[in-house]
Amino acid sequence: MKRKELDNILRNLLVAGNIVTVSFEQMKDIRKELNRFVKPVQIEVINSDFEMVSFRELR
Repeated sequence: MKRKELDNILRNLLVAGNIVTVSFEQMKDIRKELNRFVKPVQIEVINSDFEMVSFRELR
């Protein structure tokens, strides 16, 4: 995943509080990035199938 695309997804998730829908492959990259934060970021999976996952940050 390109850095700019990853930054855009993280901005939508963390700043705007939006529900984000991505592929499972992208979700792996996002989880790796979220694990780098000092304060752990918890997410809630809204919907999931075999190809896509929708999630948002728990606040």
